[in-house]
Amino acid sequence: MVDSATGVFRFATAVARELEARFDGGLLTSDGGLPWLVEAEANLGICAAFARCLTDWRQDPTRSRHGLEALVRQRIF
Repeated sequence: MVDSATGVFRFATAVARELEARFDGGLLTSDGGLPWLVEAEANLGICAAFARCLTDWRQDPTRSRHGLEALVRQRIF
């Protein structure tokens, strides 16, 4: 583990299988692939299509800072 300041954690289990956590993965991303998911959604337009299927429940949507598509995107991501 050259890049890690933390050793291996071993956990007690109720079965005859070892469970351990390591932190020697090297250069990893912590965003979980979200930027690629956002890019794929932008190309496919799934959130926009879904927003078109919904009716706006707000009393005056024009006074809102965010459109319905942005609200759908926020809930999905």
